Amino acid sequence: MSLRFSSFLSLAILLAGLGGCGGVTEAVDVVEPVVEVAPDPVPVLGAWGFPLETRDTSVSPGDDFFRYANGTWLATTPIPPQRTGTGFSVVMRERNEARIAEIIQDLVGRHPARGSEDQKIRDLYLSYLDEARVEIAGMTPFEGALTQIREADTHEHVARIMADAEMSTGGPIAASVGNDPKAPGQGVVMISQSGLGLPDQFFYIGQSAALDRLRAAYLEHITLVFSTLGKDYPAERAADMLALEVAMAKLHWSRGERRDVTRTYNPRETRTLAEDMAGFPWQTFLEAKGLGAETSVILREVGAVEGLADLFAKTPVSTWRDYLAFHYVRANATYMPQRFAEPHFEFYRHKLRGQMVRRPRELRAVSFVNSRLEHAVGERYVERYISEETQSQMQEMFENIKRAYAARIKALDWMSGPTKTAALEKLDKMQGEIGYPDVRRDYDDLEIDAFDLFANVRALRADRRRWQLGRLGEGMDRRYWSSAPQTVNAFYSHSRNTVFVPAGYVQSPLFDAAADAALNYGAIGTIIGHEIGHGFDDRGAHYDGDGRLANWWTDADKAAFDRAGAQLVAQFDAYEVLPGLFVKGRQTLGENIGDLAGMQVAYDAYVLQMNGAEAPVLDGYTGAQRFFLGRAQARRYKRTEANVRRRVLSDNHSPMALRVNGIVRNMDAWYEAFDVGPEDALYLPPEARVGIW
Repeated sequence: MSLRFSSFLSLAILLAGLGGCGGVTEAVDVVEPVVEVAPDPVPVLGAWGFPLETRDTSVSPGDDFFRYANGTWLATTPIPPQRTGTGFSVVMRERNEARIAEIIQDLVGRHPARGSEDQKIRDLYLSYLDEARVEIAGMTPFEGALTQIREADTHEHVARIMADAEMSTGGPIAASVGNDPKAPGQGVVMISQSGLGLPDQFFYIGQSAALDRLRAAYLEHITLVFSTLGKDYPAERAADMLALEVAMAKLHWSRGERRDVTRTYNPRETRTLAEDMAGFPWQTFLEAKGLGAETSVILREVGAVEGLADLFAKTPVSTWRDYLAFHYVRANATYMPQRFAEPHFEFYRHKLRGQMVRRPRELRAVSFVNSRLEHAVGERYVERYISEETQSQMQEMFENIKRAYAARIKALDWMSGPTKTAALEKLDKMQGEIGYPDVRRDYDDLEIDAFDLFANVRALRADRRRWQLGRLGEGMDRRYWSSAPQTVNAFYSHSRNTVFVPAGYVQSPLFDAAADAALNYGAIGTIIGHEIGHGFDDRGAHYDGDGRLANWWTDADKAAFDRAGAQLVAQFDAYEVLPGLFVKGRQTLGENIGDLAGMQVAYDAYVLQMNGAEAPVLDGYTGAQRFFLGRAQARRYKRTEANVRRRVLSDNHSPMALRVNGIVRNMDAWYEAFDVGPEDALYLPPEARVGIW
């Protein structure tokens, strides 16, 4: 409770004191202090955190729980033309965007010291905002790189350009710095497949009328880029380039295959790369990357990389030049004049994702600065918007959910004692990082110019390359966050066995300190449980409590775990999202395990924190029912059809409706809460319900 005393009290004291100074004392009326009591905080949404008007009560919870909870909202909420979807995370991002815009605008009105982070934030924003200067400069900032591409006359020269971080063309083979899965905290070079202009291999090789149309649009876009660059025979060049990418896509491993972390761990001595995969100029490539001194690497998709190396050698340099020119434009179109920027938007945002119009440049400028100087912006965000009380509440929730997870592990009937011991040890070592990091990346070596956008882009890329190279060997600081505190997401690190919940994610509609506890556990609680669950999903199960790729399972227990996972795969494989478009159960398995485990343990944690007390009934809903409504609210989202298709084909997450309906139908507590029976569409008989953790 906050108290504020009226100034009348000070006046009364003053008058009383003055009266005591004279020889004659006059009677003074006593002025009572006026105490203003701050009203109790109220939830942002509804009377207890859930807006009842979003429901569609004509739908039975057991037939379509997602629509029961969100149906009116789904029917009446349009997707803004500048968006590819709308829902819970858009609300949070727009709130954060307004906060970050305020931070930046405060800096625009000042004159920060040259070289300070304030100056870099301000000037990066101003450089992006100045569209007129971009148009006046035209293609002059890009001619040097395009000339390099035109003059490439050997495969070695092509490989050097592909390795150039500032040009950012990419290529069929990528090299980056990551954590060594068997030596947590140690940076190592990772070699992987790469090089596609569409989101995933399936966009090239999948068979459907929609994909045929998308490939035709992609070919048209490539042709337009070549024509705008002034290349002769643009259609023929575009056809050759697309044929090259199709050949690359056929060699790529699928996302489902890449989830096998034991199969993607293949250490190699760098000296043997040229012997085993002689078609690719490895030494030239690694030296251009700044990695020439490294003696070992980890190959991820071995068969794919071998095939891509061979394809690289067999493809004429002329075709690679066209490939480089297109991908250079693709990587930089946002910073180019409108004759390149608009076609890029038209294909990649409109046709591929369904976004109708571009966002205003002012908002794109805010997003650009936030994504490029995220840790500097984040420090200022923390100073203004972080609540220590909220962090404390979230940490308590994390610990409660961990305890509930431990109880579930102990009660498993399919897992033997030795594996349970190892699982509990891993869970005990798991840390929860809430709010913001203790250590962040700096930008000391970065120079930003308010009048040269593309020079800033190149400088940012070079600075990130320097930072990446600094992480090699023993340079991986385990306290560092890969995301900034204003990020609207949560994540889990296998190598650190740590859950991260940035402050940007701890806000309504996922968390509201004034909302009902059941709702908070159903919303942010299930997300915390989801991230903990990644430590025990199909990938996390291969890492121990110290973040090391190591087997801690008995053979029989791992087989039982895999069987349960296969059941979940089969369930999700059967969901048809659009006509002829089905969820990929293997591709989404890790996220589905996270969702299922997260909901189960968060529900148990809610029950535990009630400590035997009976939850009140609010607007006719029990505590258990409000928990599940919280989950539905936490996934309340709708997307354009194009974006749904793109995500089903290339994302590890299932569609939002299935992250509710596909999970609750496996939970006994949901059946009990809403009295769901065999007559309901979502009903599964008990023996068909998957309960991994």
